[in-house]
Amino acid sequence: MRLARLWSELNRPPLWQVGRLMFSISRRQAFLDHAGWILRLAPSNRRRSWALRVLSLSPHYFIYQWTQRYAGMTRDEILEAENARNANSREAICEELLHRYLTSEMTVLDFGCGPGYLAKHVSQYVSKVLAVDISRGTIACAKELNGARNIEYLANHEPNLAVIKGSSIDFLYSIAVIQHLDKEAAFEFFREFSRVLKPRAMVFCHFNLTEEPRKSSRWQLWFRLRATYYTRQEMEEMARRAGFSEVSVLPIRDIADIEDDVGRQHVALLER
Repeated sequence: MRLARLWSELNRPPLWQVGRLMFSISRRQAFLDHAGWILRLAPSNRRRSWALRVLSLSPHYFIYQWTQRYAGMTRDEILEAENARNANSREAICEELLHRYLTSEMTVLDFGCGPGYLAKHVSQYVSKVLAVDISRGTIACAKELNGARNIEYLANHEPNLAVIKGSSIDFLYSIAVIQHLDKEAAFEFFREFSRVLKPRAMVFCHFNLTEEPRKSSRWQLWFRLRATYYTRQEMEEMARRAGFSEVSVLPIRDIADIEDDVGRQHVALLER
């Protein structure tokens, strides 16, 4: 399996390979961090297509772009198809997992928003979405592809949420983010979650659960992809140390039937 993945990687177009190496490998997980300037150079009528090409350099988003799923399609058609797949996946997560917690007067924080697919759907149900991501390049793509009048996209490189006022958030969610942070960094952000939430507000945090403590391979640590796993006890203890009084860990399948791989994982529901 690893040899097959390596062979697939080596057979991708050389220019894509160079771009991938330039923009996507980051020890801080800030994939595409320095790619925002590409969109600033793009003609206004080409920014959308350029944003899709920038996102294609990340290992996170367009995961089927080089598979046989899109055999016979042009590059533009493949990227549009992957863009639609991401949008549909996040719409399902919004409708099946998050919608029940949302009300029209809420200010919501999307932690690790990526290109904004989920923030765009959530924005239909709340007053305001503050969408935070470590990567300036990804935020630039989010503004281009998934902008809305009540979404504020914020690039945040700091190991905290100083860009967010204390006790200002009614609901916070994080999907497919915590597993890309080491546990020390995750704990610091959990403390920040507690700080920015209003009293009795809730966190919906998706994560990878394991029965026994486990370590990531060197390859996973290098790319920071699905690198961190938590036992139920580890997640509960981290949340309580961060200031949460109510902590529940549930399989997402107990809440909704989600086809995305998120649906096979777990969520921590936290309340101050």
